[in-house]
Amino acid sequence: MQKFEEAHKLYFYSLRMIDEHAPERKQIEALMLKTKKRIIPPKRVDPLTVLAPELVSMILEHLDLQSTLRFIQVSKLWLKLGSGLSRQWKNLNLTVAKRPVSLSAVRAFVCRTNGGVKEASLARINPTVIPKVLELLSRCPDLNYLKVTAEQKIDSLPVVNLKNLKTLIVLKCTLPRDKFWDIMSSCPRLERVEAFVDVSSDTPDSLPQLSNLRCLRILFSHPPGYLVTGNILFQHPELKEVMPNLEELHFEGAPSSPWAQAISLSDYSSLKKFTYMRIYLHGLLVLPVTLEYLRLEHCTFAPPLQGNPVGQFSRLKSAIFQFCYPLSPDMLESLLVNNERTLTHLTISWCSDLAQEHLEPLITRGLFRSITHLDISGVIGVNDAITPLIINNMPNLKVLNLSATRISGLTIKQLVDAETPKIEKIVVDTVSRDAIQYGLSRNIQVSQLP
Repeated sequence: MQKFEEAHKLYFYSLRMIDEHAPERKQIEALMLKTKKRIIPPKRVDPLTVLAPELVSMILEHLDLQSTLRFIQVSKLWLKLGSGLSRQWKNLNLTVAKRPVSLSAVRAFVCRTNGGVKEASLARINPTVIPKVLELLSRCPDLNYLKVTAEQKIDSLPVVNLKNLKTLIVLKCTLPRDKFWDIMSSCPRLERVEAFVDVSSDTPDSLPQLSNLRCLRILFSHPPGYLVTGNILFQHPELKEVMPNLEELHFEGAPSSPWAQAISLSDYSSLKKFTYMRIYLHGLLVLPVTLEYLRLEHCTFAPPLQGNPVGQFSRLKSAIFQFCYPLSPDMLESLLVNNERTLTHLTISWCSDLAQEHLEPLITRGLFRSITHLDISGVIGVNDAITPLIINNMPNLKVLNLSATRISGLTIKQLVDAETPKIEKIVVDTVSRDAIQYGLSRNIQVSQLP
């Protein structure tokens, strides 16, 4: 410090002695300022004391758990802010764990947050410990999201009272129907549920009131050779009163799905989205005409359909048919005619009864004018000849999936050069690199992934 003081005095004396216009004066002033800063350092201010708490909270939201742990080690103030404002202490996410998580570690986390956990994703944890972990989480009154994904199959899941839980996702655990409804009754505020359910078990006589439930996704579990009947969950006479506000219903089977009798949901006027995946069906679907989203994937009807299961809808905004073998040209035509003004997303991928010769007259008639997202991947016979029809008759198209077809780089060039439609993304399989680069040069994404 003494050397800096002596240097400061020397620079000060030099400035007094030399002329004001001397070329060395600026350099001496800069050196004098440096020595002054070393003698009297500027007052340092903690940036977090200057920023508003709202900004500090926004900064902490972008930190992961590891960064948050480093953050709270800086000072006592940072420890206080990190403990109170960071969302990491409200989110118990074990999916990022590199090693199996012990019960003591979960207990320490819950105690560290004073029971303030709002979201919990259980993974990398021994299935035998899950009941005790759920008991710990039942002490967190603000818990609204719970996802259970065990490394091994869980034989059973305990029923715990989670009064404020809104989202429940249970994977790798098959729930008998009575246990499923017991869990639902212990969480009266549930809005979204996703679970494996053993459809061969019985439904209890009395069901809980689930007026808040908006989305239900059931993954089938069944013994070999079992016939899934219409009473999967929806044959109970009181079910409409139990879930009066259900908006989304998704059924998903295993790769070797059973035959299932089609269910009747015409009374569910609130239902907006419906999905059938990997299921063999007996009979027609009976769904409310107010449906806005319909997805049939890997579905087969037996015996072959005599009617039109998609002709009843007039408000569809999105229709997805993937590996849906009974979708015929007549069904597609009625779907487009009835939903000509509302339908914007259409997928007819790998439907064996459809070919380009069936699509061409429908496109020419203007039935595709409202479509913004079109997926015709795997449709038989699709080649470059369909491109002019798309350009002239689909002015609103933005995303086009042409993978697994016989189109070439010519289609890419024609779509890129066209004034309308204003294509944003094209999905293709095998085209030349020059065609892909040409699209990218015009700010159009050309990708091999949907």
